[in-house]
Amino acid sequence: VLKLDPPAFTVRREIVPVVNAAASFSTTISKLELHGEALYNYSPKSRDDDYLRYVVGGRSAFDEFDKIPFLDKGDVKVEYAGEYLIKEQSNTDYDVSSEDTRALKNDLLGSVEFDFAEDFAVYLSGQYDFEGRGIILLSDLEYSGLENLQMNLKLQMLYADGNSDLYSWRDNSRLITEVRYSF
Repeated sequence: VLKLDPPAFTVRREIVPVVNAAASFSTTISKLELHGEALYNYSPKSRDDDYLRYVVGGRSAFDEFDKIPFLDKGDVKVEYAGEYLIKEQSNTDYDVSSEDTRALKNDLLGSVEFDFAEDFAVYLSGQYDFEGRGIILLSDLEYSGLENLQMNLKLQMLYADGNSDLYSWRDNSRLITEVRYSF
């Protein structure tokens, strides 16, 4: 949180004590895994917001790819991350709550993984910020078919405007190449 200190009225960032309680679940229905987590943040003396953060989603692994040549398995995961504000910060000694620093308040997350012929894998993942319309897209191509040598090609792209929690990362799109050799 931020605190305004008189007499010079300087802004000071302060970490205030909070109490957290969390719970989670995971279960399977056939080949579908359902999971969720929740965290309740309570701020004594209302120095920060009281809120409930949660993630709910599902994952499914697909291994019946006999009809597609070289495809060994696939894995798909979709999650929703949200926040419910219970009580706004009301302590007059503190001026700005932690709200602007809390990401994933209304976001859709997803990932897909495909493994081909034991040596080649493709990973795709992304995040969409519903409130600010920011997007992160990540892709990773991995090849490990040579003895002791693994190669990766990664692409990370970000799109965000000034309303998105992702805005400060907007210029961080990049292409990454990795070559790893094990001795």
